[in-house]
Amino acid sequence: MAMSDRPWFDDPTTILGELRLGSHLRDSAPPRIPGYDEWSEIGRGGQGVVYAAVQKSTSREVAIKVLHEGPVATGRRRIRFEREIEAVSALQHPGVVRVYDSGITEDGRLYLVMEHLEGVALDRKIDSLGDPLDTVVRQEILGLMLGVVEAVEHAHGRGVIHRDLKPGNVIVDGAGDPHILDFGIARLVEEESGATQEGQFVGTLATASPEQISGDPAAIDVRTDVYALGVLLFRAITGTLPHSERSTPLETMRAITEEDPEPPSRRLARERGIRPPRRATDLDAVVLRALAREPARRYPSAGALAEDLRRVLDGRPIEARLDDFGYVLRKTLARHRLEAVLAASIILAILASAITAGLLARRTSLEIAKAEQIRVFLEDTFGSVEPRRPGEPVTMAETLDEAVHWVKIALSDEPEVAASLRHTIGNSYRAIGRYEDAETQLTLALEGRRRAHGGDRHLEVAQTLNGFGLLRRDQGRLDEAEAFFRQGLEIRKDLLGSRHAAVASSLVNLARLRLARNDTDEAGRLLEDALAIRLEQREPGHPDIAMMQFDLARVAEARGDRSAAIGLQETVLAARLDHLHPDHPDIARSRLVLARLHLEAGGHETALAHARACYQARLAFLGPDDDRTTEAEGWFGAVQFRMGETEEGRARLLRAQSVLVSRRGKEAEMLRGLLPYIDEASAP
Repeated sequence: MAMSDRPWFDDPTTILGELRLGSHLRDSAPPRIPGYDEWSEIGRGGQGVVYAAVQKSTSREVAIKVLHEGPVATGRRRIRFEREIEAVSALQHPGVVRVYDSGITEDGRLYLVMEHLEGVALDRKIDSLGDPLDTVVRQEILGLMLGVVEAVEHAHGRGVIHRDLKPGNVIVDGAGDPHILDFGIARLVEEESGATQEGQFVGTLATASPEQISGDPAAIDVRTDVYALGVLLFRAITGTLPHSERSTPLETMRAITEEDPEPPSRRLARERGIRPPRRATDLDAVVLRALAREPARRYPSAGALAEDLRRVLDGRPIEARLDDFGYVLRKTLARHRLEAVLAASIILAILASAITAGLLARRTSLEIAKAEQIRVFLEDTFGSVEPRRPGEPVTMAETLDEAVHWVKIALSDEPEVAASLRHTIGNSYRAIGRYEDAETQLTLALEGRRRAHGGDRHLEVAQTLNGFGLLRRDQGRLDEAEAFFRQGLEIRKDLLGSRHAAVASSLVNLARLRLARNDTDEAGRLLEDALAIRLEQREPGHPDIAMMQFDLARVAEARGDRSAAIGLQETVLAARLDHLHPDHPDIARSRLVLARLHLEAGGHETALAHARACYQARLAFLGPDDDRTTEAEGWFGAVQFRMGETEEGRARLLRAQSVLVSRRGKEAEMLRGLLPYIDEASAP
């Protein structure tokens, strides 16, 4: 193979040459440049020496980079330094170090005068921010990285490719703003070949792209910097480099050119010894696209990468995954936090429950036609919902009100379809506390279903009776709730037999009602019966089984058996982590219960891990203003207070008390378990 065809890392002569070029003669003293004094050396690299000095005319401190003297100052090194002066002088951006002056020293060396920045390297700054698993810390990290990407975007817009982006070339000042330094090997987008020769590696191995390692100057473009930004993002999230586990430089080079890096979330989980997320996160998708080995698969520019980072920060669908329709739908709904998520839940619930209700008894052509009518109605209705205030997200209440309006208008001659929709609309009104509206819709649904099916002996009637039971339970009318639940249970047993999943569901509702009345024996018996039915149909570890075990753990706790409660709740959490999306609210709910149980049992470290994870999850998904986030922060504070982090713990506890009392009153259910810790934190 001809020498010019060999990769530079397979050519010992080239490697030795590069190593020699990395060494240099030590300059004996600061140069003499008119107009500058108070010199002191602050850094030294392969190209030159950086000094701090004072510009006499302005009295400002500056940084002066001076090219090394001696043989390495000739040829390529001199051309590169001249190019840095040209490149940086064209850039005017707060994220790029400013240039004040340039010229030749009295002893013939090139110099560049720049602003002097007090700060720390990017990696040190990010490491100081805290745990990247903490949602707030991660947002801060991404905000900092967005500043770096925007600065690179500016450089690309001015025709400059950096080619050596690495943590040491980004300084974060005292205000937390990043500044890119060292354009020593920068290349102008339109230049031909200049100082770069074919087969020669230019850059830093840790952040080098595959095309840099190949030594082909024609392959270098703005996407080379995009790759390096991907490396910086990977390092910011995980604390490690994408290919840092390779033992030799040669292995690292081959990994960069031949292997795709693992998702950052999986690397971080592996480093921490924790369970990785079941699916790649948005941030994983962004980083891996930036790190694609083939330039054509990367973001086409730093600007495109910056836009996707903004989408991640805002919770919007990212461009890297826009070909996934289901993903886009999830992100669009989740973006508006609770109200839009609940509104989406209505749409999905109406689709699921109304269609399932239509097909539950028998799959006839009549029932399929009914399901199709429901589908068409939903598409027409929910596509027409508009917010009361322009520019704001559609709320759940607005969605329900619109559905009620169109049921009246569009389904007056379709009583079965109307009744199915009214049932689910009624349940949804109950979920947001509009009990009168729920009563109206459930009453109309029950009447419509009884007329359609000639009385009570039908599964759809049993379903609406169960809906009335839930409404009465939430209203505190427990005797009426139990009567409705039992009536629905008998219909289901009569039509489906005693071992059907719908029967198990009715048993669970009755068990929860008995638990609310402190009848732990009856609650436990009902739950054991329901669990036995579901275990005939589901494998252990299924979310349905976990739900019943969650309630059994509550029974164990009510009986005073904390150890059994903890064991069951740990089993529930493991099942939910295996089967549910990482953002599913049931996971946060399990963690909150475990935090409380372990705290009461004296397992403070375990309690802290669960409390922190629950708070971070709710903060990310529900936002800081949701009461459930406040509840989680209160328990986080309780654990911190008991562990000796008294000031931070006290602040969280008292903030939770203030917010929950103002919104829910002094007797709020969310406050009851926290009150002993609040009292302790409030004591003088």
